[in-house]
Amino acid sequence: MDLRIQIDADAGGQYRFRISAGTREVTIAVDPNLATSFYEDLRLLRWKSVGARDPGDVLLNHVGERLAELIASPEQWNELGLANEARQVRVQFSQTAHPLMPFPWELLRVNDAFLIGAQGSHLVRNVPAAAAKKRRRNPLINVVHMSLGTDNGLRFDEERCRLLETVPASIPMEFLIDPSPGHIEAILDGFRPHIVIISGHGHYDDLQGEHYLSLGDGRHARTARLVALCASYGCKLLVLSTCESARLGGPVVDEGTMLPADLIAFTFPVESTTATASIACLFQELVQGRTVEEAMMAVRALDTTDEYAFFN
Repeated sequence: MDLRIQIDADAGGQYRFRISAGTREVTIAVDPNLATSFYEDLRLLRWKSVGARDPGDVLLNHVGERLAELIASPEQWNELGLANEARQVRVQFSQTAHPLMPFPWELLRVNDAFLIGAQGSHLVRNVPAAAAKKRRRNPLINVVHMSLGTDNGLRFDEERCRLLETVPASIPMEFLIDPSPGHIEAILDGFRPHIVIISGHGHYDDLQGEHYLSLGDGRHARTARLVALCASYGCKLLVLSTCESARLGGPVVDEGTMLPADLIAFTFPVESTTATASIACLFQELVQGRTVEEAMMAVRALDTTDEYAFFN
């Protein structure tokens, strides 16, 4: 089952939600203070995503139910006739609704169940493009894989091996291991990669409304800054293989930053096996000539894709 949530804002700042499932649809107008109200909740709850599939986690349950209540009443959700099955949840934002993008939409909880709680479910964030895109896109020309920090538990070596096994030798590929900011920019400038993969620890700070990447030794970098840097040097596809990176949204759009044509990110904390399998599947499809959209269909079919999100 597909569930589509389209979000816009009128001149008065009031949010309008159009929620559809199959042939059923409900439209709701929500107070413009929605964002402020929910951010206050997050401050009080000190919410950290630790996996939405644990039905016994009272804190995550509360966050998901509170978010659903802010959008629509239980009766309005029931009008959609949602079945307890695997589903794709697509949340689409207009430019004026960008403050809601970092919300933990993966936690939406209706009728005592997470909307993406069933095995095989996944969530897709649709971020508006600044300019029209080509209909068919396959940017597999050259690749940079960047691993930030050092942590044996993340198994960067396995990611690199899978890429070497998957990507033909004729396609140039660079590996950056715990690079300095200056080294990153020098490689991006000289190599001009069409695809960049960034692997490492990441977290979304609800108090700051920012996503950060760990550089090791307690140092962090604003993810939005690195996204903009990659795009400025011609990156067409950016894969953020880091926890909570799908909550990036708001600050990037708010600042009018240039974005890659496609940005793939993870939602909740993700195991190395999930990240490695997803990236390998993505590149296997791209090597076969598939577009990014077609490749993502294969990635979503993996059993682990309830932890994946796609900005396009």
